[in-house]
Amino acid sequence: MAGSGSGSVISGGCRRILMLLRSISVQAIGK
Repeated sequence: MAGSGSGSVISGGCRRILMLLRSISVQAIGK
């Protein structure tokens, strides 16, 4: 189980991407 900690890193990246998409969508709706 060498890559046991990779899951948490991937989940963190997904959260960052989701937050970025939310901010972009909010800006697009605001315009």
